[in-house]
Formats: sequence, structure tokens, C-alpha cells
Amino acid sequence: MKKAVLIAGAGIIFLQVFSKTEEPINVPSKIEEVTVFLSSAQIKSRAEKLIETGTSTLVFENLSQYIDANSVQVEGYGPFTILSVSHRMNYLNDSKKPQNIISLEDSLSELNTKLELNKGLANIYEQEKSLLDANKNVKGQNSNLTSEDLEDIADFFRLRMSDIMLKKIELIKIAKELNDQISRIQNQLNEFNAKRNQPTSEIVVEVSSDSRVTAKFNLSYVINNAGWSPAYDIRVKDTQSPAALNYKANVYQNSGMDWDNVKLNLSTGNPSLSGTKPQMQPWILNF
Repeated sequence: MKKAVLIAGAGIIFLQVFSKTEEPINVPSKIEEVTVFLSSAQIKSRAEKLIETGTSTLVFENLSQYIDANSVQVEGYGPFTILSVSHRMNYLNDSKKPQNIISLEDSLSELNTKLELNKGLANIYEQEKSLLDANKNVKGQNSNLTSEDLEDIADFFRLRMSDIMLKKIELIKIAKELNDQISRIQNQLNEFNAKRNQPTSEIVVEVSSDSRVTAKFNLSYVINNAGWSPAYDIRVKDTQSPAALNYKANVYQNSGMDWDNVKLNLSTGNPSLSGTKPQMQPWILNF
């Protein structure tokens, strides 16, 4: 009876151990080389990660959303085995805010605070004006006032109402300037956030290792939102000198990734075409 209980307990432990799922491991990668074709580009990047014994799922994150899934290739270096490679989109990625967006948000908050203070002052002056309007009929309330008293009261009303009107005009001008600045900063923030909040791609690689090891990876993929076109400069010193023709290239890329300090190659090839020599079929003419 005791033996049966021990076997059942071992079975429970066995199921708990092998049903445990490991969390995916996010891995950043660095672009090192880009080959730009006329209407696409091949990106090669490198990454390395310490992986534990057993099976691990690595997610190479923050990649361009314009990756051609059929072009993804992953090479691994080290005593481990790549079990599978897949590509997926991430629409929930919340990337870290760059410093320029943080600065603009701080400026926007400060301007909104000034605008609220300006509205408060305008409201106070409006209430004071209403109070003066409600108490301007002083003759009917007090018949003992002399002409000098009425003149003093009139002077007070005139001066105070004039001061309130000037203050309100000044506050309206300040509010307009603040709203203009807020509108410009908000438009710039919308532009920056529209680019920052774009979905990203992820390459998911499942690996297996018999030991704890630092794995190195080479990633290669093609994006369809880049390219280049030829451009020419003709320079002539004078009418007697030969013309110099300079061949240049206009390179563009809207991949959503920075190509900083990368080796850049230009090609007129087409990565979507196969490198295998085609088999020519003869045409037979019958007469």
C-alpha cells in the first residue's frame, strides 16, 4: 500500500516538472551590414545570449514590421541546436520614450499649467466686474451722498473698470500665445508618437542545449520598405576642361530601424529571384 502511494506521488512530481513552461527570453540584436537593392534591402544582424540547459525560446525583438517572413534565416554558433525559427508581429510593443518626446511632454504640461492659471485670473477679473456692475447704483441706496462723494465713486468705478478691461485684454493675448505653443508642441508629439507606436516584428527561435552556454546568432532577413536610385552630378571647371561625371546613389529606408554605423552595400540585383540557372525548354516548330 505504501509502495503504491510512493509511485503515485512520483508520478505527480514528474508531471509537474515536465509540464512547466519556460517564459520566452527577449534578445536584442545589432545591425552590422545592410545590402540595399533597388526596391528592398537585406539586413544582417548579430546577437548573443546566455542560454540554460534544456529547451529555450528566444525572441529577437524590436525588428522592422516590413520583414519578408519567407526571407528569415538564423545561424547559430555554439554547442546547441536550433529547433525551429518563426516570424510574428507584435502590436502591443510599448517602446521606451526617447528624450525628445519626454522634453516635449514636460513643456506641454508646463504650458497647460500656465493656461489654467491664466483662465483663473480671467475668471477673477470677470467676477470683480460683475460685482462692480451690481453695486454701481449707489445713489438709490444712499440718499445722503454728496456730489463730491459721487464724483469719487465715479472715479473709482472708471479707474477700476478700465484696469479690469486692460487686464482681460492682456490675458486674452497671453491665452492665444499659450494655445499656439500648445498646438505646435502637440502636433510635433503626434508626429513623433505616430512613428514610435508602430508595430514591430519578432523572430522566434527555439533552441536546445545540453549545458549552460553563451549562444551566438547571425540573423538575416529582407525588408520591402527600402531601396536606392542612381543619381548623377556633372561638374565642369570651364569650357576648355573635360566634364566630370559623378555617379551617386539616393538611398532611402522607412523600416522603422536605425542604420547607425553599419556596413552599407548597394546592389542592382533582386533578392526575390532564385540563384539557380533556369532550365530552358526548346520550342519545336512544325511545318
